[in-house]
Amino acid sequence: MLATLMFISLTAANPVEEFKAVWHNVKDYTCTMEVYEKKGKKERYRVYDFAFMRPKWIKMIIIDGADKGGKAAYNPLNGKVYARKPGLAGKIRIKLSPDNPLVKSLRGIKITESDFGHMLVQIKNGKDLEVLGDTTIDGQAAVGISVKYDGLDARIYFSKETHFPIYLEERDASGQVVHWVKYKDIKTNIGLKEKDFEI
Repeated sequence: MLATLMFISLTAANPVEEFKAVWHNVKDYTCTMEVYEKKGKKERYRVYDFAFMRPKWIKMIIIDGADKGGKAAYNPLNGKVYARKPGLAGKIRIKLSPDNPLVKSLRGIKITESDFGHMLVQIKNGKDLEVLGDTTIDGQAAVGISVKYDGLDARIYFSKETHFPIYLEERDASGQVVHWVKYKDIKTNIGLKEKDFEI
């Protein structure tokens, strides 16, 4: 019975398969990420200017919310994160491991876990994948999935036009929303270079 359900949920029309197909052709992309996180009694809201280039160059600039003006960039050649704090402290660039708490999010998410490729890994390693069907997210026609990973119940909604994610929501075991992300203004294959990831 389980095998039959999995077969039904992984048909050719499955949004995950469509996402994989478009992701395969992405060399680089930029987007705006609006992010909410909650851990215990702490909450954090940020908006990031996000850039990615294969194999895993990543740059995130906080353009609104907590620590506005802060920057971080991951260099896959040496496995290090370069970061600048907001304000005058940003004159000093620091080099850290991606595991350093200083460059993790409120919920401990690393910069290397912020791209679409990592999202696909989470879905692949998750369980109880189910297609939720069609809906509308911020005026866009979308199709959603639910999947469980890392002790969380996640719902991910993909644009029916582009097949890229436009909204992610994660709930803990109590059903409380602890993390959501809105992905906006996604642009792919714009010709980013290594120099574009300098901060």
